[in-house]
Amino acid sequence: MAKYDATFTELTAAGTVTELHRFPFYPDKEFQPDTCFECKDSLFFLRIASFFVLLQKIMGRILAIDYGSKRVGLAVTDPLNMFAQSLDTVPVHEVLLYLQKYCAKESVERFIVGRALQMNGEESNSMQYIHAFVKTLSKQFPEIPVTFVDERFTSVLAQKTMIDAGLKKKDRQVKATVDKIAATIILQTYLESNR
Repeated sequence: MAKYDATFTELTAAGTVTELHRFPFYPDKEFQPDTCFECKDSLFFLRIASFFVLLQKIMGRILAIDYGSKRVGLAVTDPLNMFAQSLDTVPVHEVLLYLQKYCAKESVERFIVGRALQMNGEESNSMQYIHAFVKTLSKQFPEIPVTFVDERFTSVLAQKTMIDAGLKKKDRQVKATVDKIAATIILQTYLESNR
């Protein structure tokens, strides 16, 4: 409750009350939550807004990484960790810098990394690069846990998703788009397995 009150106080001090509570015909009217019905409504919505701001601070997003030899597909959840959405595709040599910038502005509670497996369940050759990346990732973000998720068939599913979405053949051949969608599928797989 103390955290909620602190968040409410931050919003009130930031002038959110005046943003939520406007009197178009009486611009000089003061905010009076004890006596004014419209002020009470504004106060109610302000409390709801402060609750969701606090929820976003507490929860953090989950970020999925489809690590490739040239590009890295990224996907992220909404602030309530209900839905996966594609984020970006970045070159391999820029991914750690990108993640540093992203984590500086957004709260991230977990990294999900695609685990490249063969059909027999053994790790593919590309896992040596993925393990090296995860080791570096864990050093740079020691407070954020890393979870592996089987990424078999994600590229095939990404292609199918693009066909179903009506993308033209030329657009489906853009590897960056495939990587983003594959990361989204990895993240959605994780979310569904943890519901």
